[in-house]
Amino acid sequence: MTEYLLKKKSIIDVLAYSGYGMTEKDKIMYVLSGLGAEYDSFVIPITSMQNCYSMPEITALLLTHEARIEQHTQAETLNVNLAANKKGNGNNQQGFGRGQSHN
Repeated sequence: MTEYLLKKKSIIDVLAYSGYGMTEKDKIMYVLSGLGAEYDSFVIPITSMQNCYSMPEITALLLTHEARIEQHTQAETLNVNLAANKKGNGNNQQGFGRGQSHN
């Protein structure tokens, strides 16, 4: 996300230096328009508000949102790995039942 935001900011800066200044709302819409579907839950409320956030606030919110997506992805991966390990361990338990002697 940081790289994406820097690229968008660079393009906005080039446009400003060339005489094509953008409003804060245009900058925000430009940045949000390039995001993927995983950011829809972020984009939809922002785009439906009237002049609610500044570009620095949007940047901070996007970085926070990305961190949350990564946390959820890591948690899902961990849960899948735990489930796979549990299933694998359950299939390998032979002869360790109750009343068995293991010398």
